[in-house]
Amino acid sequence: MCLCGWREHTRLLRTGEADAALMFAPYDPDGIDADIVALEPRVAALPADHALTPASRVLLADLGIAPEEVDGRAEHDINKHGVHDLAQVVALISLGTTTTVLPISVAARYPRPGVTYVSV
Repeated sequence: MCLCGWREHTRLLRTGEADAALMFAPYDPDGIDADIVALEPRVAALPADHALTPASRVLLADLGIAPEEVDGRAEHDINKHGVHDLAQVVALISLGTTTTVLPISVAARYPRPGVTYVSV
């Protein structure tokens, strides 16, 4: 077993250094044979002072995100800001640099004082 960083699991699979991996979306599927084993509800990850944080639920339209963009939104934010892992994405959110949509398990794994997670 090997713990690795963001997007490193696909490199390990492609180079043959790993035979299998447990991956969270988003990931680059090119050349990867993958099966979905679980689906999670999504949450909006917002800066704590964002206007939508008091809401118990937000719509994708409130966030300016189209339904077909949900799966790639975090990957887009990662590429746009040049970050290397999920902790850095969450740090950018706490600084008010970005907002994104993430699986609900991220809210449990990455609680931060400057970030509010709201159901989508």
